[in-house]
Amino acid sequence: MPNIEIHGLDEKGAKDIYDRIIAVFRGRPYFDDMVVTIYPTKVYDLAGNTQPFLRLVNSHQEHTDEIMHVLEVLHMDIERGKLEEFRPKK
Repeated sequence: MPNIEIHGLDEKGAKDIYDRIIAVFRGRPYFDDMVVTIYPTKVYDLAGNTQPFLRLVNSHQEHTDEIMHVLEVLHMDIERGKLEEFRPKK
């Protein structure tokens, strides 16, 4: 399950990125397995500038490189987190 996390945006900004994520991934074979998590965080660099970013955590590693590449069209910093274990609901 690819999980794209959105950090450091207000509700309107996060909704805009969420809608754009849906648009760029629609039709891909893993689309129905994707989720988006919106964190209500404020992210600043040490100069006080906002620094929103995306983080990808993926339980199916075969699509990770492609997902990272597609996310680049959103023009945001992107982190790739390492998932140690995933247990799907039963």
